[in-house]
Amino acid sequence: MPGTYVKIGPEKYRLYVSNGSDARGHPIRHTKTITAKSEYDAKRQLNEFYLSVKKKPAGNQSRMKFAAFYKIWKERHGPLLSPTTYDTYVLAIEDRIIPYFGNMQLKRINETQVQGFIEELRIDGERHDGWKGKLAPASIFKFYRILRAMLNRAVAWHYLTENPCNRIEPEERPKPNYKPRQILQKTELSEFLAALFSKKDTATNVKYKLMVYLLLISGLRRGELYALTWEDVDMENKRLTINKSAYTVKGNQRGTKEPKTALSNRAVFFDDLAAQLFKLHKERQEKWLKKHKLSNPGQYLFLATEGRNGGTEAERSNPSSLYHWLRHFTRMNGLPHISVHALRHTAASYALAAGVDILSVKDMLGHTKLSTTSIYLHGLEDNKQAAARVLSSAYEEIIKNPDPGD
Repeated sequence: MPGTYVKIGPEKYRLYVSNGSDARGHPIRHTKTITAKSEYDAKRQLNEFYLSVKKKPAGNQSRMKFAAFYKIWKERHGPLLSPTTYDTYVLAIEDRIIPYFGNMQLKRINETQVQGFIEELRIDGERHDGWKGKLAPASIFKFYRILRAMLNRAVAWHYLTENPCNRIEPEERPKPNYKPRQILQKTELSEFLAALFSKKDTATNVKYKLMVYLLLISGLRRGELYALTWEDVDMENKRLTINKSAYTVKGNQRGTKEPKTALSNRAVFFDDLAAQLFKLHKERQEKWLKKHKLSNPGQYLFLATEGRNGGTEAERSNPSSLYHWLRHFTRMNGLPHISVHALRHTAASYALAAGVDILSVKDMLGHTKLSTTSIYLHGLEDNKQAAARVLSSAYEEIIKNPDPGD
């Protein structure tokens, strides 16, 4: 129904219709008291009132500029985002979107202007991160996706009646063009693990051995790995409880948040080798804490050993530390570089190749949708070659012994 009505007396009704929002994002409500002989008549008059209200410019839309809407968006929607997502959005908006749309009236932004923004990124979009070259398709898609999300909020809050991004033809919209994630093939994985476990069992080496092996055995996300505490480790059942994710924002402020999705709250399991690494890591960590006269009240599984701010309490490791360690480790051992997230892909690919059903892999990874898990269906070269040999044998047999009935 276009609005609501309330009976306030015999044949008396009050009509309510919303149209737009004020500067703080609160709906602007129009009211009218009418005389109606029946509810049917009240509904008829409500419909007429609705049409008359909608002919008026919606509240705060006629002159509001995009920059003003951005302030409202930060106040209303910002607190609903995770700290890392919020920082990513704000950086992208202030770096690219505000300079282009900031002085435009929100309601006058149309698909032509959105397309102009996209084309400018494609043609003149120089990188702002210090590296040479133009923006990658994935970066252009990110800016477009954030703009579209903001304008969706504008529609939901009645500042706009339609998102202009939706009027762009699908084939003209930016595409992320993501590169397939790297995984370690069997020979590469063998060399990688040999180099990893040949390192001396110093406190630092054991810490990173455990990190890397946990990613390979359980497919954890990086944030989930760094958020682990000793309370999450069940040595008796060789099980990890995943119920939080670590993050770092500007100023090196660290914290934890809810996992990425509801199904990311889960249990994952580890093996005897991981259990040995846990015990060794516990011993090395306790010696390190005692040596530096530190306590670990947060029971963090992985502690920062460098760049500490002083004090008597140990700090959780920065989630970027494994990236830097991996880069140095692969370079020093002549191994192909592999990202932290690629270890998660490797875990999923080897589980699937070993015959684990895709639903179990989905649960292990904490995915909500099976379609997300399917992204991790990287083929192992040995398996592909084996499949080709099986098919070759089958076809060769058919060629040699054709069925006379065909």
